[in-house]
Amino acid sequence: MSLENKTVLITGGASGLGKAMAERVAELGGTPLIADVNDAGAQLAEQLGGRFAHLDVTDEGAWQDALDTLGTPDYAHLNAGIMTVPAGESLAQADIVDCDLASYRRIMAVNIDGVVLGIRALAPRMRDQGGGTITVTASVAGLVPFSTDPTYSMTKHALVGLVRSVGDAWAESSLRINAICPGAVDTAIIPEEMRAAGIALMTPAQMAAEAVDLLANGDNGEVRALIADGQDGVRFEAPDLGLGGSRGGKARVNDLVARITPEVRAQYEQDGVVFLAGALHPEWLLLIELGLQRVLQNSGQTKHLFYKDLPGEFIETVRNFEVTPEIQRLLYDSPIADAISLLVASENIWLYSDEFFVKTGGDCERTPWHQDLTYWPLEGDQIASMWIPLDPLPASECLELVRGSHRQTRYDGFNPAEVATDPTLPYYGEEYPRLPDIEAHREDWDIVSWDITPGDVLLFHPAMLHGGGPTSEGRKRRALTVRCYGDDVVYAERPPTTPTVPLTPGLSLALKPGDPLRHPYYPRLRPLPEHQRV
Repeated sequence: MSLENKTVLITGGASGLGKAMAERVAELGGTPLIADVNDAGAQLAEQLGGRFAHLDVTDEGAWQDALDTLGTPDYAHLNAGIMTVPAGESLAQADIVDCDLASYRRIMAVNIDGVVLGIRALAPRMRDQGGGTITVTASVAGLVPFSTDPTYSMTKHALVGLVRSVGDAWAESSLRINAICPGAVDTAIIPEEMRAAGIALMTPAQMAAEAVDLLANGDNGEVRALIADGQDGVRFEAPDLGLGGSRGGKARVNDLVARITPEVRAQYEQDGVVFLAGALHPEWLLLIELGLQRVLQNSGQTKHLFYKDLPGEFIETVRNFEVTPEIQRLLYDSPIADAISLLVASENIWLYSDEFFVKTGGDCERTPWHQDLTYWPLEGDQIASMWIPLDPLPASECLELVRGSHRQTRYDGFNPAEVATDPTLPYYGEEYPRLPDIEAHREDWDIVSWDITPGDVLLFHPAMLHGGGPTSEGRKRRALTVRCYGDDVVYAERPPTTPTVPLTPGLSLALKPGDPLRHPYYPRLRPLPEHQRV
């Protein structure tokens, strides 16, 4: 894992777990932004190549001042926290009946107000810069009873509930929130009575490694506990009470928009493809299934055949949106367009095309290697395709892509009529170099693919070299690909020898090269058109 070019805000970052977090961030190439009432954090920040701001997390105005000083982070770890009694004092003072009111109010302010004020200060700024992740330090004492310090336990239970509820509210946003629940960590917060009792203590470094992993890779609303050194973190789910509507505090894995994090966008830019497991809700998959059934039964919808009349024949259908109500509902109502909007950083999103690929006969041939953009009359950066499989697949039969190829050579397309003869025979025959025989020399290419379960999606740039694996006997592969673009995409000419696809008669009469790609062929999906609003 790398945090190169990423900034991580850490409250309570001058000592204990916060200090270990700052060190771990720096170790992974990130920049720690240390915020603490303890000004010793300034020296630590300097040592680690980070920045420091004095921050009392209970002071709303101080939050704005600190963020003005440090800048908006890519990640934030709201880690500052205290127990009811200061280190070195007797735990007897933590008794809920006997503890003084000032101590009670102090722990409530630091442990709860400090997190709420942090979320309130960070969320708008993070949202404005495209998204971000906030991890909250809760505790195992927020998951189970902790009679030693009931007030501390109460604050940590509150944080777990807060994270689950805010995660639920942020399900369709560009922000993520989750909670790390440490067991006993060897820091100054641990009372002497607990040390004397021989309680097992984790090292701050061990806990920090788990917290950084949650920060960078955890799901929205996830609550993860680490009990002891050498163990794996454990995800704690809220019970499903069957109340309906609410997700009972459980973060849905299939929160597609919430999965488009800054790391995903960076990976898309660098690799040209990202895999999101369990990102699409089963309801949307059912809608796609119904749409596919309608398309296959519609005699008026053209079915393009690859390897026609040969044993490996399979079907492609294009522009199903125009004739299929289920696909219209999918693209207007689902978070697909919102996710692509966030991925390519364009508020406006248009549909270029949608396509079904249907391999159901068993032993279907592979889809030849190619780059979609070669066939399309457009250019621009704000563009992405989402590949949505309806069937489980091993990686060998999944879509395969050459990592980073969207930033490399643009090749000619393959000739669909000649794929059985030679899948590298040119589509245009001029201007572009001929496709290399990738399949014959797979070892020379950085090919990626994944084991697939329905609900998983691939987002990839249409300039990526890609192809589809063959299907084995008894297996089927049905997938919908949705292709969308944003504001910077313009009309572009292609060699005149062969039409671009899908066919768009009249487009070249309406637009000239360099014009924004705006035409009735391409419906706008976002912002949602007025006629689709309820």
